[in-house]
Amino acid sequence: EVKVRIAPGTQNGKTFRVKGRGVKKGVNAGDLMVSIEVQVPQRIDGKAKRALEEFAEATKGENLRTEFLQRSRA
Repeated sequence: EVKVRIAPGTQNGKTFRVKGRGVKKGVNAGDLMVSIEVQVPQRIDGKAKRALEEFAEATKGENLRTEFLQRSRA
């Protein structure tokens, strides 16, 4: 079993390498490649929709990606 921590803001399609946890070849093991696939729900209920709208309103005018990167570098 391998646990991988996914940082907030990780984009769809990102690939992580977990060294030495892949397929064993002789005494050594290769690297495990983990690809991120974000699935967006096709339908959401009213409560979820309101929560998304509130989040959008609360973050209006903000570039969340830029702010996240700035905070993560600090």
